[in-house]
Amino acid sequence: MRGGLWQLGQSITRRLAQGDKKAVARRCFATDSDLKKTVLYDFHVAHGGKMVPFAGWSMPIQYKDSIMDSTLNCRQNGSLFDVAHMCGLSLKGKDAVSFLEKLVIADVAALAPGTGTLTVFTNEKGGAIDDSVITKVTDHHIYLVVNAGCRDKDLAHIEEHMKAFKAKGGEVTSGGFSPCLKKNIAMGYVKSGLHKAGTKVKIIIRGKANEGVVTKMPFVPTKYYKPT
Repeated sequence: MRGGLWQLGQSITRRLAQGDKKAVARRCFATDSDLKKTVLYDFHVAHGGKMVPFAGWSMPIQYKDSIMDSTLNCRQNGSLFDVAHMCGLSLKGKDAVSFLEKLVIADVAALAPGTGTLTVFTNEKGGAIDDSVITKVTDHHIYLVVNAGCRDKDLAHIEEHMKAFKAKGGEVTSGGFSPCLKKNIAMGYVKSGLHKAGTKVKIIIRGKANEGVVTKMPFVPTKYYKPT
């Protein structure tokens, strides 16, 4: 005999099913004219591919044969997947690796040239934005692929950090509060042109900008005794 808990479960299942039908009824799809086409689009159509919208692209979901026939062919002979809809881009330059490691969780520097890895783009709180495949072509050339559905979001995220990275004038290596000077001091590297004493700079600490001034070292005049 089925009790009240089973009846409650059936009731919830029916409501969820009805909710799904309503959601599908309101869903809007792009027209064929709005969809982008890969370079293999004509090949797909010529071989009876059933084209459907996917992340703004017209992609084949099935061919003339059955799904089982396609599965068996894939296992027995092999298959190719059209990935031309995905977004591939290159990062080149001596800072390519260090820049990318600020955006993803992978140890890109440790990759050998010609090898790659699956990784994840994260936000400032460590949450996942999107997954990606990274290939280290050389130490100065990184090739990465992001998902078609997240293309605009991922590119905007990379561009935002690229601007901040290019505007970076140096890096603080150590610092703290000085009891003698009664203020914060730090040591670091700055780009040529920003190294002159008195140059005002912005120092980012835990995501917040702080005013700073380039100063000659030592910070406090010395009175060392130098024997003759």
